[in-house]
Amino acid sequence: MEDGLYAVKFGAANNQSGSGVIYVRGNIIRGGDSGMAYFGSYSEDQHGNILAVLRVITHDASVPSIFGPQVREFDLIAKGPQAGGNFNLTAISPDLNNASMTITGQRLLG
Repeated sequence: MEDGLYAVKFGAANNQSGSGVIYVRGNIIRGGDSGMAYFGSYSEDQHGNILAVLRVITHDASVPSIFGPQVREFDLIAKGPQAGGNFNLTAISPDLNNASMTITGQRLLG
């Protein structure tokens, strides 16, 4: 994945969705949206697939997580393909009984 700013969209199995931005630099991910901040790191395999480990923390309690209003902090393990400045990841949260979500991203700037 190239360093830069990405628009991200995410959705959960409960039909909740959201969007935000991430900034990637040197395998480090930092980002957020109106209610949550996310940070972590990623690696790529020889085929360009991404494996990311992220921590998600609430910064505005009035904005519920897509996993529900009681969820304030959780980890995500996300993996999937990327190409041409876009990625499509499937993530699970070990903290939330492996609740799953999808994360798609599109590179905006370098």
